[in-house]
Amino acid sequence: MKVCVSLTDPVVERANALASAYDSNLSTVVEAALHSFEAMPDKERVRIVRQTHGRKRALTRTGWMSVFWEVLGEEFGIPDGYRGTPDHVYAARTYDGYYVIFLRPHANESEGERDDLIVHIFEVADENASGHGITKHYKFEHNVYDAARETYRWIREHPRKKARRAG
Repeated sequence: MKVCVSLTDPVVERANALASAYDSNLSTVVEAALHSFEAMPDKERVRIVRQTHGRKRALTRTGWMSVFWEVLGEEFGIPDGYRGTPDHVYAARTYDGYYVIFLRPHANESEGERDDLIVHIFEVADENASGHGITKHYKFEHNVYDAARETYRWIREHPRKKARRAG
């Protein structure tokens, strides 16, 4: 049976390079990859499928930002409350006493698909806030999963101070 599937150019190039390196063809490489995939623990298969799906969704600016929020929420164990609503990719989210928000690269004009994605992290304003924060610029080509995990790590590495008790 012949089946037609849609693969991105970089995936086809990688698969063809593997086929050439092993004196084989594309269908054999795909079949070998399927055998390896089936041999993985289910948890690993789920992770790979979700990341692959996420990379495919991250082909547009809004898709990249949506996947970023989903991954960041998963890292914190909090589902993104705006999931499925791409109009809210610029809405701030709160994680462990920090706001995380995307900034627009140009104040009075719409951004281009390939403009930097700017993630700003800053403390929630309260009696313990010290003004600590950071702004990260990511190229569109940057792996969205890595960007979300870097944001998660930064927040974890900079815990908010606990309120002091009187007395």
